Amino acid sequence: MSARRFFSFFWILFIFLAQNTLNFWMPGALPPLTLPAALYIGLMEGPAFGFVIGLFAGLLNDIIVSQTVGALSLTWAALCAFAGASASTIFRESFFSWVLLPVLAMYVHMVCMAITLQSISFFSALVRAFSVGTLFLTAVCSPILFAMMRRIAYRRVYARRS
Repeated sequence: MSARRFFSFFWILFIFLAQNTLNFWMPGALPPLTLPAALYIGLMEGPAFGFVIGLFAGLLNDIIVSQTVGALSLTWAALCAFAGASASTIFRESFFSWVLLPVLAMYVHMVCMAITLQSISFFSALVRAFSVGTLFLTAVCSPILFAMMRRIAYRRVYARRS
C-alpha cells in the first residue's frame, strides 16, 4: 500500500472526528464532510480503493449514527466505488464530480438511513430524505473540501501531471 493510500485512512478519520466534534458543539449546523471526503478519495484512487475507503468511512459513521452496523457502510462503499468508476468516464474536476456527485450521494445516504433507521417504505423514504438544507450545504461545501484535499493530500499527484 502506498503512503498516499495509507494517509487516506488518516484523512477520513481526521475529518470524521472533526465533523463529530464540531457537531457536538453546534448540532445540525454543519454540513456532512466525511462522505464527500471519501467520495473524493474514491475519485482519485479508483473503484477498488474507493470501495475500501467508503467501507471504512461508513463503518465510522455506523458506529456513531446507526443502530445497525453494515447497511450504511455498504451504501457508502458502493457510492465511493461508483465515484472511482465514474472518474474514468468524466473529468475529475468537472461540475458533476465536485458538486452533483456529493449531493446525489448524500441523498442516497439519507434515503438508506431513512429506510434502515425508521423502517419506512422506499417511496416514503424518497420524500422524507429530501432535505434541502443538507443537500444545499453539501453542494456548497463539497467543492471547498475537494479543493482543500487536493492541495493537502494530493498535491504530489497534481504536481506530476502538470
